[in-house]
Amino acid sequence: MKEKRKFSYYNFDRLYSFAAFIMVVVGARGLGKTFGAKRKCITRALKTGEQFIYLRRHKTDMKKARATFFDDIASFYPDWDFRVMGDEAQAAPIATRDDKKRAWQIIGHFAVLSVAQSIKSVSFERVTTIIFDEFIIERGHVQYLQGEVTTLLNFYNTVDRGQDKTRLLMLANSVTIMNPYFHEWNVSPSHGEWQLKNDGALIVNFAKSDAYEAEVLATRFGKFIAGTEYAQYAAGNTFLDNNDNLLRKKPASASYLFTLETKGGTYSIWHTYGNGEYFAQAKRPKVEDLCVMDSARQREGATLLQFSDWQLKVLRASFKRANLYFDTPKARNAMVEVFDRK
Repeated sequence: MKEKRKFSYYNFDRLYSFAAFIMVVVGARGLGKTFGAKRKCITRALKTGEQFIYLRRHKTDMKKARATFFDDIASFYPDWDFRVMGDEAQAAPIATRDDKKRAWQIIGHFAVLSVAQSIKSVSFERVTTIIFDEFIIERGHVQYLQGEVTTLLNFYNTVDRGQDKTRLLMLANSVTIMNPYFHEWNVSPSHGEWQLKNDGALIVNFAKSDAYEAEVLATRFGKFIAGTEYAQYAAGNTFLDNNDNLLRKKPASASYLFTLETKGGTYSIWHTYGNGEYFAQAKRPKVEDLCVMDSARQREGATLLQFSDWQLKVLRASFKRANLYFDTPKARNAMVEVFDRK
């Protein structure tokens, strides 16, 4: 059998050197983020008795992940046997295989964010790490939960119960910068490879590994995709929607029209007469006409728009003609989400 090729994988040491309780790692597919997180948590559980939670968004995401959780990592612990029993990850020393009643130790738990409300009464006193895997959704896949950031923080609070004992480790591939977490916490790859935010409560690492990228591109598959946009996504740490298309600051001559609140942020809309160009900008005027698209966000001083109202018709038409410009990729991607609404 051909010897398995070895790659340079992500090292968690620097990430854990920060005191942040929310730790975010975003990087190339296959960089070993999930494997490294599992190994760190399992090793700690066997050594100290601390437990972890492996968290996914939906039950369908969890089904296969739970069934294969130990497949790639069990061989690194030759003195232990592992098994999954329901929503528990368990371990027992190999030396106890012949015992009539084998004592299996709970080292971790499996949880699903979409039904997290149902486990409010469960005690996770020994849990010190939550691994939220694939927190950024692949395009065309399932949807984010309604109010997902709040749901995740509620789940964290249920587990930690104000003890400051738990760290939330969030892992994802470099899929899209348009996601609720980057928006809520003001995270962007343009802010740097390492970002410490919220008085040190949040640490973000946009993991870049030149060694890993070179190793992947040296494979037959890597050579096949070399020079393509997909190569940067698959082997590097490049977000497909983090480009300069339709990016331009509004000119001083532009006239203010209204301000639109979207799920991805709130942006002022401007128009230049003559050439008919439109601009969506994060900077907002002191006096504005605020418009919202979600009835749940309707409030005093705001206008609730229907999909057929002129404000949205104008934006859709100008975007279709590539005549709508944005100050950041984040603004552009937020608007695309609005235009795709059915």
